Amino acid sequence: MNKTILQGKWRRVRGNLKTEWGRLTDNDRRLIDGKIDQMVGLVEERYGYTQDRAAKMLAHYLGSYGKRRQIRAANRTQVWFPVMSVVGLFSLATAGWFFFTRFLASTPTELTPEVSAELESLANPEAVFD
Repeated sequence: MNKTILQGKWRRVRGNLKTEWGRLTDNDRRLIDGKIDQMVGLVEERYGYTQDRAAKMLAHYLGSYGKRRQIRAANRTQVWFPVMSVVGLFSLATAGWFFFTRFLASTPTELTPEVSAELESLANPEAVFD
C-alpha cells in the first residue's frame, strides 16, 4: 500500500477525531478544522497526492466554490428582475383601472350653457331646419 494512501487514511481518522472533539466541546473552529483534515485525507487517499498538493487542490476548490455561490446569487436576481417588473406593471395598471372606475367614471360632468343649448337644438330636429 502506498505511503500517501496510508497518510490519507490517518489524516481522515485524525480529522474525524477533531470533528467529534469540536462537537463535544462546542468549538466550531475545531469542528471545521476536523472537516478540512477529513477532506484533505480523502484527496490524499483517493488520488495519492501529497499533503501539500491535496491542501492546495482543496483550497482552490473551496475558493472557486465561494465564487460560484456569488455568481449563482447574482443570477437569481437577474432572473427575478423581469418577473417582478411585469408584476409591478400589472399592479400599476390595476390600480389605474380601479382609480378610473371608482372616481373618474362615476362623477357626472357639468355641461356649460352653450353645450346644453346645442344638445337641445340637436334633440329637436325641426328647430334646426327653421
